[in-house]
Amino acid sequence: ADTMLRESHQLLEKIFASLQDALFILDDTATILRCNPAASQIFGYPQNEILGRKTAFLHVDATALAEFQRQLGSAIETRGVLDQFEFRMKRKNGTIFPTEHSVLPLTDASGTLIGWVSVVRDITARKRAEEVLFASNQKLHLLTGLTRHDVTNKLAAIHLLDDLAIAESDPLKRGEYLRKISQATEETEAIIGFTKEYENIGMAS
Repeated sequence: ADTMLRESHQLLEKIFASLQDALFILDDTATILRCNPAASQIFGYPQNEILGRKTAFLHVDATALAEFQRQLGSAIETRGVLDQFEFRMKRKNGTIFPTEHSVLPLTDASGTLIGWVSVVRDITARKRAEEVLFASNQKLHLLTGLTRHDVTNKLAAIHLLDDLAIAESDPLKRGEYLRKISQATEETEAIIGFTKEYENIGMAS
């Protein structure tokens, strides 16, 4: 039994250490009792500068901490857990960065709060990707508007040239009108093709 317990404990320690998200074990006063290596990597503090401290130093400022506590209290009261909550935090070097929090209360057999488990994910890369995608979509919408205007103008020109060609009795002038119609048609097809190609690039990004 002792061997199984020891092996189970070692497995939990390996899982704890291998997590890519910051994991904090807090007491009921929000003092940090334990944290994994990812917590140091994400926030920039060595473990000895994290343990034994309240979590306030990880927040942007006192106002941000108060807002986080308000959101946490509301979530625990209504759902029993704070899950996938996005909030800005601060690294040791002063950098403000976006995170996603999941916080679970720990209670004893009588239901009394004895601590918290807090998981913090650095979502900086995800936010940057979302910003790039948003910018790409904005450009796509702009391009679509411009090309729609261009296509409308080309179609109007084609219709006008077609009317002129029908009314023209001179074969040479009629031929010139037909050449211009063909050219405008090719340009319109090229604009539509470019728009579709750019849309595929935007979707791929």
